[in-house]
Amino acid sequence: MTWLAWIALAVLLIGVLLVLLPVRLQLSMQGRGDPSGNWMLAGGGQIGPLALSGVGAQGLSPTAQLHLFGKQVWQRPLLEPPKTKKEEPERERGAVKSARSAYARLSRWLDPLDLGLFVVRERRRVRVELLEVDLEYSFEDVALTGKVLGAVYMVSGLLPPPIVIRQTPSWESLDQAQVALVGKIRIRPGLVVLDSAIYVVKNLRIRRRKPPARGATEST
Repeated sequence: MTWLAWIALAVLLIGVLLVLLPVRLQLSMQGRGDPSGNWMLAGGGQIGPLALSGVGAQGLSPTAQLHLFGKQVWQRPLLEPPKTKKEEPERERGAVKSARSAYARLSRWLDPLDLGLFVVRERRRVRVELLEVDLEYSFEDVALTGKVLGAVYMVSGLLPPPIVIRQTPSWESLDQAQVALVGKIRIRPGLVVLDSAIYVVKNLRIRRRKPPARGATEST
């Protein structure tokens, strides 16, 4: 076997491994708010050497950052500067027009409803290995604290084992809350890409050329 054949075999094996091997997305989030109205929310996710994080707080503009091997490669504010009252209606009309235009372009090539169902079915390529949520809260209305306590217990009882919600209510008459989340999700991106390619090939709408108008002469 020549060295070219060995290289081709190695590339093939690497491609198969990239398709079959899963990657793990690690998530973390923390947030809190106190009776004074101050709040803070920070979180992020990491896949291998790639990490995306975001942070926001009272008086600070929320920002997102992307790091590769610990080095920041991208940063952007998450909220645009406030618009004037005259600019708001124009902005809303522009957003609606853009959404309609994007939907029309998509409809020319794929069935949007069927595409949505395909995306939902792809959840089989995503598996939650761990998702732990810790809640600490209290409300000025103590009765509301009791209602939230019962609702969280009811929801947590319906969740599958990898998802755990722990809560520590406080019976102080204060509006305050604190949340922490840690999660690990296994994703098979290679299979997602392969499924997507097969779906597009099978469902792409090929636009047929219109027949020439009657009476049109063919060029010689």
